[in-house]
Amino acid sequence: MDPGTELYRVKGFAPENVVAVRADDQIGGYRLYASENVDGLPSEDFKTILRSEPQTVYLYAYNDIEPVRTVSGDEGAALVRLLTNTVYMPNTVSGAVQDPAYYHVVFDTNEPILYTFWLTDDGTDVMFRNDHKVKNEIREYIVPESESKSKP
Repeated sequence: MDPGTELYRVKGFAPENVVAVRADDQIGGYRLYASENVDGLPSEDFKTILRSEPQTVYLYAYNDIEPVRTVSGDEGAALVRLLTNTVYMPNTVSGAVQDPAYYHVVFDTNEPILYTFWLTDDGTDVMFRNDHKVKNEIREYIVPESESKSKP
């Protein structure tokens, strides 16, 4: 971080523990910096997120800062069910011949810091959190909203 960089407080955290810095290349427009062993940071445990009942789920293509898709309500609940009902497949090696497409799945649980996990689509399988295979209907959510609304 460059000297003179403007720092922002993060609601619910002491400024000596967590700060935010504007970053136009990051989802949400900020990069977070936290000191080690800070209590209250989001857990990367998917079950914890489910207990928090995400209000909205955003899907971002890798390196994009605008979501491909934003879902909430019944549609968000259906997406969460898809991501919950996966098959655990550790050490799976893809047989696909194309390069995979990577996505960030971001869960908004009304906390100051959002939860993010990877979703990978290699054209054959879609994997959530690297080792959980998702049903193919997940691809309906990867299609940009503008394209999904124009389908019959």
